[in-house]
Amino acid sequence: MRKLYISTLILWRQHNNGSNGETDHVTDHVKRLILSIRGNTMTRDEIMSLLELKHRGNLRDKYIKPAVSAGYVSMLYPESAKRRDQAYYLTEKGLKLLKQELDG
Repeated sequence: MRKLYISTLILWRQHNNGSNGETDHVTDHVKRLILSIRGNTMTRDEIMSLLELKHRGNLRDKYIKPAVSAGYVSMLYPESAKRRDQAYYLTEKGLKLLKQELDG
């Protein structure tokens, strides 16, 4: 019953917001990450500097993991997530969200 209620609520919100559902539930952290990376390939340190973050765990857990899981951001070296020079870039889905955010 709860699943049905949640599904109905999501559909209602999508309908009332005029959304197609592709960018629903994007956190502010993920949006900030996307707006920071833009069309570049950036390392963790570069992203942390732009976002003025001090802790890598915060970057990883609140920004990168959700963005990668949702398909907005990809790793340059996906086979080695902990690679020292790991970098991130926007996927097509991320670029689409970036355009929506910039267009307002």
